[in-house]
Amino acid sequence: MGLAHARSGAENTLETAQLECPLLCRDGHPRSRGLLLLIIGVLWGALAWGLGARGLGPAVWAGVLLSLLIGLAVGALMQPAFERFEGFRRWLVALGTLYLGSTLFGLVVGIAESPRLGVGWSRFPEGILEGVGSVWWGLTLTGFLLVLWPLAYATHAFLVWNGER
Repeated sequence: MGLAHARSGAENTLETAQLECPLLCRDGHPRSRGLLLLIIGVLWGALAWGLGARGLGPAVWAGVLLSLLIGLAVGALMQPAFERFEGFRRWLVALGTLYLGSTLFGLVVGIAESPRLGVGWSRFPEGILEGVGSVWWGLTLTGFLLVLWPLAYATHAFLVWNGER
């Protein structure tokens, strides 16, 4: 069944059209949710740079540069769960999104930092995971969580709103 038929058939619904192409939004009209997720990833990367450049050093740029892919991956994984739930469960999904994104960002920072620190295969997992620990530390213990968690929720809500308009 083609997209033109999905729009014209009275029995077809938005769900049917979305099964054909998961990046469709309303009425079978292609809107690039993927592009929107890339843009959101870049915005979150800029925020991470602003909050963590001093603490993470030059390796933060690797995370910023890959933030568009991090945003795409995290959005593709977590947005369906956010849309499936209601109420407090949505807040939990937003929290999971925040920590998943920060984990991926920290992994990238750790990988970028490893050669500079001379971390070789002898300290393989610890050297890379150090970036994750640094990002989690900065997110959780500095209080940024109190601001970024609602921002993650707002990002998900924006994606829901964008898909409904």
